[in-house]
Amino acid sequence: MATEVIVPRMGWSMEEGTFQEWLKRDGERVEVGDMLFVMEGNKTAQEVESFDAGYLRLPPDAPKPGDAVVVGQRLAFLTDEDDLEPWKDAPRAEAGPGHQIPTDKSPGPATSQAKPVRPGKSISPRALRLANEMDVDWDNIEG
Repeated sequence: MATEVIVPRMGWSMEEGTFQEWLKRDGERVEVGDMLFVMEGNKTAQEVESFDAGYLRLPPDAPKPGDAVVVGQRLAFLTDEDDLEPWKDAPRAEAGPGHQIPTDKSPGPATSQAKPVRPGKSISPRALRLANEMDVDWDNIEG
């Protein structure tokens, strides 16, 4: 099964950014928490962390350094080792509504697009990785 690697929203007003570079090679094993690629947003360039594990598979239309990308755009896939070309079964990235830049600039209600790891509590990816490494059940921590 393949998991899509998409362009994250790196700020409230970010709708597009510039792809800088891959930090992992095509076919290389990626673990949760590994830095996967560098994105330049509105203000700065940031390394983007992987939220899933698998083997990085770059489709033929994967962005090159300097390419403009939009929030939600599919960049690559994380797959099981035997899935060499997951993009053949996946729908085209441009087909989804998440890949369109909204034209209405009116302020709307703030909604969170990220799903919490556990209902009622949330944790940053870095804190989750540290908690897992240290065998800490973060769900029981108050604060």
